[in-house]
Amino acid sequence: MKLLFLFLIPLILTAYEGENANVVREYPALRFTYGNQSINRPLFHFTPTYGWMNDPNGCFYDKKDEIWHLYFQYNPQGTTWGTPLYWGHAISKDLNTWKQQNIAIGPPNDRDGVFSGSIYIDSDNLSGFFDDDVDKEQRIIAMWTYNYDTDSEELDDDGKPKKIHHQNQWLSFSKDKGYTFTTPTEGAEYLGKSVNPVAIARYSDGTEQLDFRDPQVIKYLSTAKTSETDDSTTEDRKFIMTVAESQQYVIYFYQSDNGVHFERKGSYAFGGFLGHQYECPNMCHLKNNEKIGDEADSYWVLFVSINPGAFLGGSSTWYVIGQFKRENGIITDNFVFEQTHKYLNIFDYGKDFYAMQLFFINQDENSLKAGYDTVTGITWASNWQYSGIVPTDPWRSSMTIPREFSLSHFNLNTQVKFLTLKQRPVLNHENFNSPLIHELNSTKIYPLTSDNKNRTIDFSDGANGAFEFFLDFAVTGKSDVTPEFYMLLRGGSIPEEYLKIGYHDNGPIFYLDRGHTNVQFVKNFGAFTHHISMFSEHLNWRYNIYGLVDRNIIELFLNVNDIEKKTSYVASTNTFFFTGGNFVSTVEFIPISEGRFNIDFYGRQLTTFNYTETVE
Repeated sequence: MKLLFLFLIPLILTAYEGENANVVREYPALRFTYGNQSINRPLFHFTPTYGWMNDPNGCFYDKKDEIWHLYFQYNPQGTTWGTPLYWGHAISKDLNTWKQQNIAIGPPNDRDGVFSGSIYIDSDNLSGFFDDDVDKEQRIIAMWTYNYDTDSEELDDDGKPKKIHHQNQWLSFSKDKGYTFTTPTEGAEYLGKSVNPVAIARYSDGTEQLDFRDPQVIKYLSTAKTSETDDSTTEDRKFIMTVAESQQYVIYFYQSDNGVHFERKGSYAFGGFLGHQYECPNMCHLKNNEKIGDEADSYWVLFVSINPGAFLGGSSTWYVIGQFKRENGIITDNFVFEQTHKYLNIFDYGKDFYAMQLFFINQDENSLKAGYDTVTGITWASNWQYSGIVPTDPWRSSMTIPREFSLSHFNLNTQVKFLTLKQRPVLNHENFNSPLIHELNSTKIYPLTSDNKNRTIDFSDGANGAFEFFLDFAVTGKSDVTPEFYMLLRGGSIPEEYLKIGYHDNGPIFYLDRGHTNVQFVKNFGAFTHHISMFSEHLNWRYNIYGLVDRNIIELFLNVNDIEKKTSYVASTNTFFFTGGNFVSTVEFIPISEGRFNIDFYGRQLTTFNYTETVE
């Protein structure tokens, strides 16, 4: 049976002065039909009900109503990227079950796009946009890239005006908790200055730079001297905006006193892994609770996404750790970002982890000054190499499970510890409440040989494609054969479709093979890499993997140092595609090196997810 959807998309575009100036557009009805692949929709990774989704945008936490808000790049008119492009919207109480909302922000016309951006809370009403009846935790401002064309005076061969392309940063604000937004019209003034566009990048000849996008705005506590004769200082809440000049490999830093008018203050350029261009910068200030030697009490972490040309091909995200240059303990006015730890950090070694967005959470003054203990982010779980042709319908793309990050030290080898990000999946739904290690389906294989009778764990009873597992194993004994084994996560209705997860001591490496499927897209499209490997240092020749499987996405966390918290330094996120309705339902262990492994395996089904169960 085909289901038909009709809906209207409102857009509010208004001058700042006067609510009566609102212009509401109603777009023509849009039509969608369900296809037979919708049965493979993930249960606890967010996907749009229909249409195309890419980068997460504007993520924030409403402390008053205790609701998490996720916005995202959205084309509701088809399952591929295209304009007009909107900000879709979803809400959650637990970050695991989501309810999609109406479109939040749209472009002024059908040719344009509301590209990536962020949301910040103007709790002190420094912007002046909000009345006293808007709670301080719900004074919401969105900063986003407006992608559009205008006509030039020059004509093309057909006698029509040639197009001039623009990517500027624009601002919108919401007085109803982030469900609808008002966008001041171009040139509308506030405090004697134009509001939109907020920022335009120009070349030295005055022409606009073409790839200037993806603003993220955060709060920080600015310190300034009050006197040249003594050490007295004053502290003010201000805003920092990071924006990518994408194809120049530059991240610009802007500062604002009121969250409306921003001034460029500094930049970070040509760092990390370049790829084809920088996109979607995010920044946070984190405490360093595990100081070693002369390390500082806190650091700034800068995240950058690149596409194409990532280290595994296509798109990926990396980060660097540093400080803003200081004089007499005060950040200098030109915002020079110094990379204090001279190495590039990769925190996900999979193919489907891009454009990470941090959730804005209003922080107290101490956190703004000393750094946050943790931050929470979410990422688009796809890759631009194949995102527009993966076999899902009537939707394309999902988000990862949100992850919590904190600064910690990681033993990259037996002699060196590196300051890096520790991460853990945020698992708040009741499915995850009880400790996995005490659930049913625990299996011990001591040692693993081809003669073991309990090498297969059956999840087929009630299998719906969503489960979690914890694999713990030790390398034992000596042999002329290099230690190796793998496990097969087989589909229930079509057993020859499976995921292969293996360990090989030459490296040592963990690998995922997602190529064993009857789906022609996987078989035929070369960029959908089948074999993906990861490295993680052993813990006295003992290893473990925590895994989340959700119908067509798998997230692996290596060597978690606390099975209850599931914290890890190395992760790998990858989509996979089986025949519709063929859900993973068994796990089988295959030894290559007989008797070299002692294995403990724990797993459980996740069965009660419902997108609408947590938020009305």
